[in-house]
Amino acid sequence: MKNNRIVAIDFLRSVSIVIMIMANSAAYVLEKPHSLLLRFIFSLAAPTFIFLSGYSFNISFKNKFSIKDKYLTGIFLLITAACIDVFIWHIYPFCTFDVLYLIAFGIIINTLIANWHYNSKLILILILIIFHLICLRIINYRFEITEIEISENPRTVLNIFINDIQIWKRFLFDGWFPVFPWLAFAIAGNVVAERTASIINNKTIYSVTSAFIILCGILLFINLTPTQLERDDYLELFYPPNAFFIATVTGLLIFSIVFSYRINKTTSKLMLTFCELGKKSLFVYILHAAVISFYISNTGPFNPLEFSMVCILFIVFCLLIVLVINFLKKKELLTFIPIFILKILGLK
Repeated sequence: MKNNRIVAIDFLRSVSIVIMIMANSAAYVLEKPHSLLLRFIFSLAAPTFIFLSGYSFNISFKNKFSIKDKYLTGIFLLITAACIDVFIWHIYPFCTFDVLYLIAFGIIINTLIANWHYNSKLILILILIIFHLICLRIINYRFEITEIEISENPRTVLNIFINDIQIWKRFLFDGWFPVFPWLAFAIAGNVVAERTASIINNKTIYSVTSAFIILCGILLFINLTPTQLERDDYLELFYPPNAFFIATVTGLLIFSIVFSYRINKTTSKLMLTFCELGKKSLFVYILHAAVISFYISNTGPFNPLEFSMVCILFIVFCLLIVLVINFLKKKELLTFIPIFILKILGLK
């Protein structure tokens, strides 16, 4: 796997990390009002991450990763997500379901359907999306999210987990990143990875198609849902994801796959350095959550210029930490670290 990394995928993942850092920081410190364009840009990080997790899954399978390895990776990410909730956000895990839970579950499901035919996976994607859109019309989407603080009485929490089916509703429908429809993006990444050669060879057709989908989605989105509310101060426009958002992001993802492969053979040191963020995406995700929780959330508010400066410093800080890790690895100074830490650091 180490020698088979795709620069284009690392680049897209790095861009998503930059957007993620800005979007998650903005929820705590960026002054209102927030423009629709900014909110839309901030909305691109999560679906891209989820999509690329499915894409990377397919690549790793081609590189002879076993089914057991993938199940263990999914479980490892679930445990990591739970630890982030407990030790960084100080809330009980498996209650609100942030993006890492969905990525972990996506890996597990992609492993289960690894031998399915391409068309069967497409049908499953459509089922997930259609079922979600139907549920939006017939089931109450709980916009407010109540997190259970770690300081709550354990008996109270246990009672909620045992008797309150609303936890399952969060997991399936109205958590931060529920199964419906977000699992569709993870499976879509897997499917697109299978068809990458066809997409690249027929890039004109896919480019025109994706551009048309994007245009239709953006026009419908702006005209029909201009007042999508911010959820708990998070700026993204996918609470909940509607048909227009799903269509627009799908077009953008296909478009980005087509054109990102143009940089796949780059030798630019600046580009390859930037891509290190993508190679260490799990670590950067944990790092950015910790910095926001323990520091940034206690600062601000900032005007747009101040916020931009804070984000630049934040991103540079994350990149420097990643480069230090690479340096220590090169000098063989990390050999004593347990394997699960190395996995978090992106070194395994």
